[in-house]
Amino acid sequence: MRYRHYLLSLGVVLGMMMSASAATADPPDIYDWSHPKAPVMIHTEGSLVFLGQDREPRRAYEWDAVGGDNNQSLFVPDLDNDGAYDFVGAGEPTFALHDTSNPAWSIEGGCEQVHVADFAADDKLDIMCRGRTDIEVYTHDQQSIWSVDLNVPLEWCRAGDYNGDTKADLECKFRGRDTYTRIDVNEGDFIAQKSDESKLDPGAIDLDEASPVSSKVWKGEREFDFNGDGTAEESIQADGDALVLKSRSKDKAIARVELDDEVKAGLVKNLDGEGQPEIVAVTDDTITVLDTEGETLGTYPVDADDYERRPVAALDSVYARGFEDEEKAQKTVKEAQDRLAECYSDRIDSGLFVGIGQVIYKLQIGSDGEVTNLEQMHSALRDEEIEGCAENILEGLDYPGPKSKEDGENKDGKANLNVTLKFTFADEPR
Repeated sequence: MRYRHYLLSLGVVLGMMMSASAATADPPDIYDWSHPKAPVMIHTEGSLVFLGQDREPRRAYEWDAVGGDNNQSLFVPDLDNDGAYDFVGAGEPTFALHDTSNPAWSIEGGCEQVHVADFAADDKLDIMCRGRTDIEVYTHDQQSIWSVDLNVPLEWCRAGDYNGDTKADLECKFRGRDTYTRIDVNEGDFIAQKSDESKLDPGAIDLDEASPVSSKVWKGEREFDFNGDGTAEESIQADGDALVLKSRSKDKAIARVELDDEVKAGLVKNLDGEGQPEIVAVTDDTITVLDTEGETLGTYPVDADDYERRPVAALDSVYARGFEDEEKAQKTVKEAQDRLAECYSDRIDSGLFVGIGQVIYKLQIGSDGEVTNLEQMHSALRDEEIEGCAENILEGLDYPGPKSKEDGENKDGKANLNVTLKFTFADEPR
């Protein structure tokens, strides 16, 4: 991948402010998700809630989703072409999630419009982020490919292959004018700086995305094997504020479960991989998990705003070599565990899309017990704020000195520490 950065100007500045389109709430969508750690996902406008293998909420994300006729607020494509669908949320912030439901990256300032398409170089998908006057295109893992500030307010952009190179191009309309610009992102050049007519149609990108579960499931038009007898003859059917569990082989319903409101989405799936499947029913306010006899296993909010995040930060391992007192060196780091955890919890408080995973450091300690070198060997977080906080704490600790140079095991007179930190979080109903 060749990375380029262009600052282009049309030399025209319009003193208009772009008004945000009012977002309208959509009915809840439910996805039969493929990853075993997050087998179900429920989407409402500006909200994602994932259920885990334990049949309880695993992750909950909320954002200020973009609205309007030219905007899509959630994309569910295979970003990196690995055979698994991912998530891209458009708005403030704009973000991506892995198929595990874990955060991949976020643009905290957000985007007024997003397109997902193959804009450049490889066969993986890229992300266009449009601001008021500027556009930036990123790879699937948020490396900047190309950017431009047109210095002119933009009304919308469309994506599609205009010049026939099999890569998506951009066409953007200037706000308040019937004037358009077209850009070849792959080459970083204008196809047309100013044009009086639009050449790209809406929906020019045929994006392969995961689809929500069909309404046929909760309208009784699909049958399942509830009892494991090898015959798919059971079904679920919404009936007003109730969900009815039925079987073709029985005259009476298996159960009728009264819910808080009309069922808007549902599925039948074995969430934990054991025994019989579970039933998930979604109304405008709640997610209800049932067994195949109609017993309620749990009821949870459908809106991610009704969840709170619990950060979990652990000192995975500390290895000390070359110290006069290696146990004391390890203890020094372990006693700082709460302070290291605060680096993560403080960051979680300000952003729902903070990363998850390990950060590994290698430290070298000099004769006075001070850090002479700190190297970050690996980070799954990609978060400079958390990493910088942890590094400041590790560098400021009072370590024991290394063994003397005369000791055959320590010829350079320095000691080494390998520290592995692990960060994650859990989302729970308030």
